[in-house]
Amino acid sequence: MCVAIPSLVVELGDSTATVERFEERIVVSLLMLDEPVELGDYLIIQAGAYAVEKLEPEEAELSLALFREWLRMAGEDVRETELPGAAAELRGETRGR
Repeated sequence: MCVAIPSLVVELGDSTATVERFEERIVVSLLMLDEPVELGDYLIIQAGAYAVEKLEPEEAELSLALFREWLRMAGEDVRETELPGAAAELRGETRGR
């Protein structure tokens, strides 16, 4: 079984992106995507570090909240590094705070 954790785009290259998930940053290829990627987008990454899907922020944030809860239930110490609104802040948007 494959578990796909949404990964937040924090830097962009020509055909790559640096993504972050749970304090881990990795560089991934964007060659398999058929749509443009921007800072603050969420991506699904497959083995081999290829981005294969772009997610809506709401869907990604819901998935991340579930992963955080599962990790807490397993006794892991999970920092809130990817809170709702993180993607909007990277894009320079605000959410009425």
